[in-house]
Amino acid sequence: MKISHPSIEPLEDRIAPATLIVTSSADNGPGTLRAALATADATPSTVDTIIFKLPAVMNGPSQILLTTGQLQSLGNVNIVGPGSSKLTIDAQQNSRVFDFNDATSTKDSPVSLSGLTIQNGNITSSNGAGIYSTESLTLKSVVVSGSTITNSSGYYFGGGVAVYGNATAKTNVSVTSSTISGNAAPFGAGIAISHAHSVIIKNSAVAGNRAFLAGGISIDNTQGGASTVSACLIEDNTASLAAGGMAIALNGKVLISGTRFLDNNGGQSGGALSLFGNQSQGSALVSGSTFIANTAAHTGGAVVIQNGQAVTMSKCLLSGNKTTSVPSGNSPTAGGGAIYVKGYGSGPYLALKLSSTIISGNSTAVSGGGISALNGVALALTGCSLNNNQAAIYGGGILTSGAGAARATLTLSGGLISGNQVASSSTTARDGGGIAATGDGAISITGTSISGNTAAASGGGIYVLGNSEPTLVPVTVTGARISSNLAGDAGGGLSAAGGVSLGIVSTTISGNVSTSSTGGGLFAGGDGAGKVNTTISRSIFTANRAAQDGGGLDFFGDSATFSITGSTLSGNVTAIGGGGISINDGNPGAVKITATKLAGNIAVRGGGAIALYNAAGFNISGGSITGNTTPGQGGGIYLFDCTTGSILGTTVSGNAALIGGGIANDVTTGTSSITVQAAKVTGNTTPHDPDFFDSGGALSTFNFV
Repeated sequence: MKISHPSIEPLEDRIAPATLIVTSSADNGPGTLRAALATADATPSTVDTIIFKLPAVMNGPSQILLTTGQLQSLGNVNIVGPGSSKLTIDAQQNSRVFDFNDATSTKDSPVSLSGLTIQNGNITSSNGAGIYSTESLTLKSVVVSGSTITNSSGYYFGGGVAVYGNATAKTNVSVTSSTISGNAAPFGAGIAISHAHSVIIKNSAVAGNRAFLAGGISIDNTQGGASTVSACLIEDNTASLAAGGMAIALNGKVLISGTRFLDNNGGQSGGALSLFGNQSQGSALVSGSTFIANTAAHTGGAVVIQNGQAVTMSKCLLSGNKTTSVPSGNSPTAGGGAIYVKGYGSGPYLALKLSSTIISGNSTAVSGGGISALNGVALALTGCSLNNNQAAIYGGGILTSGAGAARATLTLSGGLISGNQVASSSTTARDGGGIAATGDGAISITGTSISGNTAAASGGGIYVLGNSEPTLVPVTVTGARISSNLAGDAGGGLSAAGGVSLGIVSTTISGNVSTSSTGGGLFAGGDGAGKVNTTISRSIFTANRAAQDGGGLDFFGDSATFSITGSTLSGNVTAIGGGGISINDGNPGAVKITATKLAGNIAVRGGGAIALYNAAGFNISGGSITGNTTPGQGGGIYLFDCTTGSILGTTVSGNAALIGGGIANDVTTGTSSITVQAAKVTGNTTPHDPDFFDSGGALSTFNFV
């Protein structure tokens, strides 16, 4: 009987991943790392692991000295060293150290390195002197140092590590617990990553690297994933052009957390960090990070942000950063001792949001000692502290600038702006000790304390210069405290000019000084540059001083309107007129003072409480004017060449003057007719006319109703 047997088919070749052991520290030959890589390349579809069992070394680490060129691999390999202090792979400045490239753009062949020191790579006119990879790359507990790209004339990147990935293969990069130091390249001297899907750099130090652009780290053209840098030290890196510490493109999400940027130098721009993007994409979150003692020549001592959609900084510290010189063309809006942010200039704003962040002790040779924001930026700060920053032209703490589609807006919520200054020997500007805003971007300040700031010129606390007319810049200050600021020119606390709609609500303005001009607490005036419509309600002006008019506030109309309601002005002093309020406005019906208390104010020349110049159709109603003094005219109210006006239901008592203890009407030209109705004008003291004084004779009359 014939017995049938089932047929047997041969199985296909199957090769399992191997563990390859390096036993020789020679550059080439059996048992060497080069031989192990060649063996791994023989089965490129498997992921092999290479480990080391080298002869013991009495002193120092084991060394593999490369003498026959770079180590090459197709990828799909894990190289596991005994520790970065125990094994060094050294190219001796003769070649690149590692090249990982499977020569296929459609697939990824990941590479992992751990427990190694890689040093002294050198290459000309190519990328990656220490490591070059087109594959996903993982570095863990690796040191890469002393590697250099020597050609400075081309776009070559990655002195220490260079990864050039692609979207199809979805190249990923991870660097953890590693040190990248002392490398040099034209771009991205420490680590340079381009076209990767995602990047993670954490618990690592990137220090002492040198480049033309991006001294420490460069990440650009990420392909849909996130770039994450966390718990790192970025220190003492230098770029001769920009981005001393790190440059990251805002192609996708950028997440930076718990990272220290120390003593980096960005050449012209961005001492520590440069974030750059375009209008339609890109966002970044920087949290819990510190930026200390970083430097750039022109813009962004610590951080430069250009274009992109949105950047958020939370719970960060930026201190002791600086820009050192004025760029060619003397642009007054350059600078940004800590942060320089510039938008696209049209279309949607670049939104920069800062929260619970401290910006302290930064400086610039131009403007924006803490922050300079311009050209299409929406800047918002919540619960932040800006203190002891310094600028030379505008904005000791903050500068915003721009008009039209390129305007920059400012929103402050809570926080503290203190001890900042604009101080220089320059005769140009020097405005806005705490904040300077120029152009037509809206400004909103809510619940913020602005104190102890100094401007050599105008606006000790805040300086606003609108974009002339017809556009009036909306500026609102609500629930704020503006105190103890000093200006060499107008507006010790706040100066607004050049086309502004100013609203002040429930705000205290106290102890501010204008040392040589007007408006100890507030100056609001067009002065030929555009009107400032001013509305004040439920606010307090106290203990402010001015060398000229308006100890509490000075309003220069220029056809604008002024209204103050339900407010208190007390203890303010001026060397000329209007201890509490000085107003110069010929616009009919433009001035209204309603239900406001003025007490204990002093003017040296006239108007202990109020001085009105050239007003037509003014209205003072309700409220009280008591205990104010002047050695001139009008202990309570001084009227100079005011054609018409009314004082309705107001108490004017206990004031003192040389002439007209209560109200003095001084007419030198034209006619004047003032109506006093249901007002209590009594108990004022003066050698002449204790309650009313009228100098105009037949030209003027008090109409008592």
